[in-house]
Amino acid sequence: VAPAKRYTVAHKQVQQSNKRLLYRQGTPGQQALAWLETRGFTHNMIRHYRLGLEQRWIILDENKPDARECYWSICIYIPAEEAGQFYKKMRVAPWLEGNARPDYVGKWCQYGVPATIWFTHLPEEVEATWYCEGEWDAMRLGWLARQQNAPIAVCCSTSGCNTVPKPEQLDRLPGTVTIFFDRNDEPRKDGTIPGDAGAKKLALALAGRGRIAKVPMPEGCLVKGWDV
Repeated sequence: VAPAKRYTVAHKQVQQSNKRLLYRQGTPGQQALAWLETRGFTHNMIRHYRLGLEQRWIILDENKPDARECYWSICIYIPAEEAGQFYKKMRVAPWLEGNARPDYVGKWCQYGVPATIWFTHLPEEVEATWYCEGEWDAMRLGWLARQQNAPIAVCCSTSGCNTVPKPEQLDRLPGTVTIFFDRNDEPRKDGTIPGDAGAKKLALALAGRGRIAKVPMPEGCLVKGWDV
């Protein structure tokens, strides 16, 4: 089996993408900033985590490559093994909902991104790890830990809750690992809940170092889709 291709972009492109999101005055940038703002992302957080704005082109008919559509997307840039190189995950036009969003426009595009650990907070002195299900939650929790100078590593995997990273990736996690996965997901056809099942797989793979967090939700909570 041929190894999966990996795709990275250079630091200069990341900088340009970040500036495009923060300083361009066009409609796509305004939509992206508004979407992030409603989810608690300030300009300082966007700058710190190098979030960007890029075009996602979708070819509707392979026989007519010119018949394509463009959807502006928020980019999450994740440091790769090579210095100055980054993997790129694109959250495709998340402000498009309902009838405004065609069925063929997927939520994510992450071509060439391996299942890797991304630390959103990693101080020099670390006592333990908090492991989130996705990048948004890892950034929010990582920023809070940074503000509090917490001696805690905060991270997530680029592959969500369904895939456990390889052992050499898990070995990078300091101390006891507390797993914060969404426990309120829609059940699969077999009745299992993705967040619960994924947390159990990860805890088992950590061989005694993993524990699953159960965070109480306030009654009448209107927040949906945010694990932290």
